[in-house]
Amino acid sequence: MRPGVVWFGEMLDDTVWQQAQERIATCDLLLVVGTSGVVQPAAGLVGLAPRDAVVVEVNPQPGAPGVRHMHHVPLSAAVGLPLLVEQLLRA
Repeated sequence: MRPGVVWFGEMLDDTVWQQAQERIATCDLLLVVGTSGVVQPAAGLVGLAPRDAVVVEVNPQPGAPGVRHMHHVPLSAAVGLPLLVEQLLRA
């Protein structure tokens, strides 16, 4: 069985890539989960978010510095995402 991921060196699906760009360009909230923020072309997606969008990075290590201001949750995805959901449901 193959997991639903793109391995290093593989091409991204053009349709999925285009949809991701379009959706991020109009988002209010962008979650960046479990990435170093340096692997291109995906790392460039953060820069497509509108200036007033809230960007939250969930990762034990901070991502690439200087891309833009991000709220950093220094936890693994397994721990950090449930906590974020809990916080959002309380709001």
